[in-house]
Amino acid sequence: MRESSARSDEKLPAREVDRRQWVRYPVRLAATCRAGGSVDEPVWSAQVQDISHGGLRLMCPHSMDLETTVLISPSYPRLLPRLARVVCVRDRPDGNWMVGCAFTREPIDERELLRWVQYQNGKA
Repeated sequence: MRESSARSDEKLPAREVDRRQWVRYPVRLAATCRAGGSVDEPVWSAQVQDISHGGLRLMCPHSMDLETTVLISPSYPRLLPRLARVVCVRDRPDGNWMVGCAFTREPIDERELLRWVQYQNGKA
């Protein structure tokens, strides 16, 4: 009998426990971002890497503070900008930052989520 590499009564470290409520869909969608959603703040480019009903993951050229509100505007004009709150920030070996965001208002509905997935890089 083979021995399991992890015992069933062992708990995973907190960072390895998946607390997500929704399925994430992989996308590659160019976007611009603005901290605070204010027109006075600078704009930067990012790439949306996945999306769910409750949030999305960005790849950015710089870090952001946790709890920062960000206006994310997809490059495809048929997708509406969304406000999100930064909930996770990790640096990457390539010099970019992975930024996890939760939508600040209600989760997006199925139709809007499908549009984000369909319009990757302007391709429907």
